[in-house]
Amino acid sequence: GTVKPLVLFLPPSSNDDNHQNKFCLSNQFECANHHCISHRFWCHCPGSFMCVPQRWKCDGDKDCPDGADESSPECGECSLELTSVIKCIDLIKGILCRCHPGFQLKRDGKTCVDIDECTTTYPCSQHCLNTHGSFHCLCVDGFELSPNDPTFCKSTSDVEPYLIFANRYYLRKLNLDGSNYTLIKQGLNNAVALDFHYAEQMIYWTDVTTQGSMIRRMHMNGSNMEVLHRTSLSNPDGLAVDWVGGNLYWCDKGRDTIEVSKLNGAFRTVLVNSGLKEPRAVAVDVRYGYLYWSDWGDNPHIGRIGMDGTNRSVIVKDKITWPNGLTLDFINDRIYWADAREDYIEFASLDGSSRHTGNNMLCQGVVFYGFINSNKQDFAENVRKVNLLSCCFFCCFFLLYSSVFH
Repeated sequence: GTVKPLVLFLPPSSNDDNHQNKFCLSNQFECANHHCISHRFWCHCPGSFMCVPQRWKCDGDKDCPDGADESSPECGECSLELTSVIKCIDLIKGILCRCHPGFQLKRDGKTCVDIDECTTTYPCSQHCLNTHGSFHCLCVDGFELSPNDPTFCKSTSDVEPYLIFANRYYLRKLNLDGSNYTLIKQGLNNAVALDFHYAEQMIYWTDVTTQGSMIRRMHMNGSNMEVLHRTSLSNPDGLAVDWVGGNLYWCDKGRDTIEVSKLNGAFRTVLVNSGLKEPRAVAVDVRYGYLYWSDWGDNPHIGRIGMDGTNRSVIVKDKITWPNGLTLDFINDRIYWADAREDYIEFASLDGSSRHTGNNMLCQGVVFYGFINSNKQDFAENVRKVNLLSCCFFCCFFLLYSSVFH
């Protein structure tokens, strides 16, 4: 530890006693040589000729020979019952307290209160239960806590999840550990948006060109490719499959619309045709019947509307610039998006409240449903969510790449 240097002053001579404090002010201490030092910075040890820095007074260490620097009436507040305090140091004015892990000081400076990690740091990949001084992570059916990380839920299924992505000219898939890198389809013009139908093993995507854009679909094995829409399309940048109602939603930043049709392309209808400038991505919540979209135009925002065209609202409009990729976390009831201008991934509750900027822990528990082929169609029967283990870079990269670069 640090050695505290003590200062020793010579005592005044016997015939000099009358001079004590004669030459000094009331807030000063007079040394034997009649030099004056400030009581503000130095503390005289009674009964000795030793002085210690004032900051050492009431610091918990007995620096004076008789411990007088710690026995002052100004010290002693730490003798109070502070059961949740891990350490208390008496100061000349007040006390300095530190709390046990899992607690934080209140404004009074001496009371420790529990930290609700579940709503501040979001430590769990799925459900979080706050406890006194700590927290506990819980998993939904079909998942269990990882033995290597008690905050992370891993799937108990033997089904190997994989990533599907588009890179303009081709569609590919690969396992989450980077293996089994497979070509699904090549020879495309400019594939931008992508989604899939798990039960039917069907991929849907948009092909955007200046000569003419299209919305297509085909089976996962690359067979039965067909064009669903080719007329009245400009820049369909976002696409979402409603696997329950059998509908297909997309946004078109060239026409400033959000449209819907059946999965086979029939009964095409414009759902939103006002208030949009640069609609970028769409996502559907089939549980509550809402469609979400992002718009990075003059008034960037994230909005939602009933999948039947009712109850339209803007849920995020502040501190957002270029909202791109959009996805829903069905387990925690959150919406995630990527801001290409601000370079972050953020999430909020489904109504736009409780916003929080993501980090690596959050990325571990996020599924970008547009790219992960998990059994989301079976959600109503058995919630399934593919956790991305430690592939935050992978997911964020493909999310941003598919959304921004086309």
